[in-house]
Amino acid sequence: MSSKVGTGNTGVNTSGAIHTKCSGVMRGVARTSAAGGTVSIRGRCIVSGVVRFGVSADDRLLDRFDTLIAEKGYVNRSEAVRDLMRASLVEEQWMSGEGEAVGTVTLVYDHHASDLAERLTAQQHTHHHEIVSTLHVHLDHDHCLEVLVLRGAPHAIGRIASELIGTKGVKHGKFVATTTGQDLV
Repeated sequence: MSSKVGTGNTGVNTSGAIHTKCSGVMRGVARTSAAGGTVSIRGRCIVSGVVRFGVSADDRLLDRFDTLIAEKGYVNRSEAVRDLMRASLVEEQWMSGEGEAVGTVTLVYDHHASDLAERLTAQQHTHHHEIVSTLHVHLDHDHCLEVLVLRGAPHAIGRIASELIGTKGVKHGKFVATTTGQDLV
């Protein structure tokens, strides 16, 4: 791997790496095709700890992505791509089962259902180390909404969420897994 401080111009340094439109350090590998003339750069430009890199995409895919991120309120592609990267890293953390994670469980139920509120409360007390907060809302005369925040090992809080959602009498439940944010930038 080679590196060179970029000047904003395109050029080749003594080790063959190409720098272009980079006012920082360009790191990577440059290759010329056997047919000659075709140059590809696999690298990145690093400026003040921020890495710039290129992504190739079909124009129709990019148009749809631009429409989606505009609807979601993103002001540029970079933040949307960063959010996709973070989401992938959080998903990988959950799949590996390593580290500490957090999540929310949302439950909707009829509080008149036979001893359901008591059973849910008993489950919450059983898992009081992992359930760090609850919110209870009376939606109408019959229905309640509960939101529980869980914290702990991914497999443990996933299991607790499944138990709560699977409790007989719960009309709807959803578990949203996320991260403590400690390993994300």
